[in-house]
Amino acid sequence: SPWHRTEGMRVFRMLGTIVGVGLLLAVAIGVYRAGLDMPPAPGARPVVIEHGLAQGRRITGPSWTFDYDTVQTSPDGSLSEVNGVHNGILFRKGKPFVKLSAQHLAVNTVTDDFSANGPIHLLILDPKHHRTLDTDAAIWTNASQTLTLSHAVTIDDDGAKVVVKNVTIDFRKGTSRAGAMQGAIDLGHVR
Repeated sequence: SPWHRTEGMRVFRMLGTIVGVGLLLAVAIGVYRAGLDMPPAPGARPVVIEHGLAQGRRITGPSWTFDYDTVQTSPDGSLSEVNGVHNGILFRKGKPFVKLSAQHLAVNTVTDDFSANGPIHLLILDPKHHRTLDTDAAIWTNASQTLTLSHAVTIDDDGAKVVVKNVTIDFRKGTSRAGAMQGAIDLGHVR
């Protein structure tokens, strides 16, 4: 009867569609899984460099520069992990303002921002005063030209030492702000 042929064709087409979708799904899964087993492309591996110089720039000139022992960059080059930072200089209005050394930096090479940790030593380049800051965490924000020392900071200003909760230095304005003092001040050189 014609009705049985039409119903049989409909069932046959439905089964064919299900089998076809199943095959497409199996092929798609196979292609996806095959991609998981492939080794990364040669350019997709981190690059490690020993002993070099790195710098960040602004339109008006250098923003920061430092020597390092080792640097490892991400495969896309947007992030660098730097160890053994020394001879670092942060610039203010194109002139050296702060000397920096740190154990480790994480640098965003797109924005020229960085964060530092480990022992960090800063020397403010001021011909009138010998001022150093020592801490273990810092963040440089290139867009706003600010350096934030977010952990306890020991400030030595011509022999007078004080420990403060944190310090923020605004390189554009040439100002700095220290958090609450922790403990007593050592005025070792009072005469």
